[in-house]
Amino acid sequence: MAPAYNNSYGYLMGGEITNHALSNYVERFSFSSETISTISATLPTNTWTAAGASSTIKGYAMGGYDGLNRMNVVRALQFSNETIWNVSGTLTVGKSHSNGVQSANKGYMAGGYYTGGATANIEGVQFSNDALFSLSATIQLAKYCAGSVFSPTKGYWNGGSPTNAYIENLAFSNETASRCSATCGYYGQGSGSSLIKGYWLGGTYGTACFGFTFSGETVANLNQYLGQSMAYSIVLNYWQAR
Repeated sequence: MAPAYNNSYGYLMGGEITNHALSNYVERFSFSSETISTISATLPTNTWTAAGASSTIKGYAMGGYDGLNRMNVVRALQFSNETIWNVSGTLTVGKSHSNGVQSANKGYMAGGYYTGGATANIEGVQFSNDALFSLSATIQLAKYCAGSVFSPTKGYWNGGSPTNAYIENLAFSNETASRCSATCGYYGQGSGSSLIKGYWLGGTYGTACFGFTFSGETVANLNQYLGQSMAYSIVLNYWQAR
C-alpha cells in the first residue's frame, strides 16, 4: 500500500487483498480516535506496491503494478476533500516496489522493479505544481523493496532486493546521491521518520527494529522486537510537529 499522511489522518492507497487480488481502495486511519474507515474515492485502477509521499495538502501514489503492467502514473489525493486524480505527465520508467521520501518541496521514489528488473533511477513529483521529474543522479545499486526514511535534509533507502546492507541517500539541497558508511540491510521493512531519527521495523520476515540517527548517520539495534515476524509492512507518520 502507498502511505500518505497529514496532521489528522494517515491514508493507505491500494494494495493486495485476499487470494492475491489487487485493490484500488483507500483506507483512512484517524490519529485522534485510532479508527479505520474507507473513503469514498478510489484509485483509478487497482494498484499494488506504489510509492507514497505527502505534502501538507496532498498525498501521492507513485508508480505501482495494476496486475498487468508496471505503472508510470502518479495519483494525487487532495486531503481537504478526499478526491483522487492522475497528475499530468508520466514517470520515465513504469515501476513497482519502490519506496518514497519527501522534502518540503518534492516527493521522491528511488529504485524499484520494472520490466527489465531492478532500477537505480530517482524520480518524483514537485508539490507546488504536480510536475513530474527524473534526476540525473541515481542510487549506486539497482534494487527494490528498500526501506525509506527521511530527515529535513536527506532521504535514505536501506537494504532491499537483491539482498544488500547498503544505505543510499539523496541530499535534497543539490539532489546528489551517495552511500552512507553505516549498513543495516533487510528487505520489505516498515519504515517511519521523526525529525531526528528514522526507524526500520521488521523486514526479511524478522522482528528486529533499528533506529537511524540522522545527525551522525549511524544505525543502532533498538533491542525492541515486533510481536510477529513480518515483511512488507507500512508505517504511517504523525506530523503534528509540523
